[in-house]
Amino acid sequence: MKTLKMLLLLCFAVSIVTAGFMMDPKGPKKSFQISSDQRTNYAYKRSYYEFKSVAERYVKDFQTEIDVISKQLSTLQNLLDTFEADMDSAFEIAEDIRYECNSSPPVVEHSFAIVIKVNDTQQVAVYTCDPGYTYAGGENKVRCDHDYGQWDEATFRCTECFINRFTYQGARSKTEGGIECQRWDSQTPHSHNFTNPEVYPEKSITAAENYCRAIGKSFHEPWCFTTDPNLRWDYCGIPKCNRSLENDCGSPSLVTSSNSNVTPRHSHTTYGARASYMCDTLSDPTQDEYCPVSVCTKYGWSVASISCGALDCVNSSTKYVGKRTCTVSGRTCQRWSSQYPHTHRFMKTTFPDGSAADAGNYCRDPNGYGTTWCYTIDPKVSWEVCDVPSCGKFQ
Repeated sequence: MKTLKMLLLLCFAVSIVTAGFMMDPKGPKKSFQISSDQRTNYAYKRSYYEFKSVAERYVKDFQTEIDVISKQLSTLQNLLDTFEADMDSAFEIAEDIRYECNSSPPVVEHSFAIVIKVNDTQQVAVYTCDPGYTYAGGENKVRCDHDYGQWDEATFRCTECFINRFTYQGARSKTEGGIECQRWDSQTPHSHNFTNPEVYPEKSITAAENYCRAIGKSFHEPWCFTTDPNLRWDYCGIPKCNRSLENDCGSPSLVTSSNSNVTPRHSHTTYGARASYMCDTLSDPTQDEYCPVSVCTKYGWSVASISCGALDCVNSSTKYVGKRTCTVSGRTCQRWSSQYPHTHRFMKTTFPDGSAADAGNYCRDPNGYGTTWCYTIDPKVSWEVCDVPSCGKFQ
């Protein structure tokens, strides 16, 4: 406010001085000679010099204020420079802190981890399977999250393995198809002549219990007799140790259904393998959407669901109204009302559901092919059959 007042007075003083000069280009002395009365001229002249004196004083005071403001601005600039330097240091510290993971990396069963540094900024935990276990899929590294200081989710997996057929002493007691093993000291439901305790790594047939073992000259990996009277023996799906990093999913998970016992069937457990689930019996109709196929992926077996209702089998493929949504290979079906990723001519076809839209992405047989099928959402595979079982198989 004080500075504003000085500026107004300065402007007023300058206007008076300027007015004096503008009266006569020759200067203020002659410009005051505007009256024949000497006293009047003297009064004007006196007023001029008084205003000039006031103006010069305010100009001097204003210059002093300018100097003060200039020093204050200089001080403020120094403070800003210091603040910016402090902020740069704070950001550098924050950058260092946000890369740190103070907690331990996630635990992976049957493995140990080594923490290393990458470029002194990012922590990486490298997993290796414990002795007696081998790689079963997933990424063998997890990293400290840059923004939150937390470890990434671990996908690395290890599975039990055998070095050679004479040394395996693991506790696996189911076949690769999920069937419980028969005890070695039992002769039911299958009789056998592996009664010599020396053939077992424990040197005891009783201690071997019903564990998978690689005994017998004809067997080169762990196996067992099964408790299924219709299946004498089967391999246990245990991989060999120190194998290449080929994904092995192990035995597929058992899937339960409220209507029936469900048994997974598969031939191998490595990447791309497919396990199909079959109902032992069929009961009341059900409308649950499901895919009774599981696929071995880099993250393990894909999720499979199964319903064992009467609608899940087929008497006539063209009349099937069940809810299967995947093909025999496990690929998801494309919707019948869609032309992507595969174009087709069944948009206006009458389905047993009513229309293509009502048929959703369920397995159907709109052209009387003879078995249920569907287009797939895989751009590389146009269509596949769905392999819905015949109802006569369960009658």
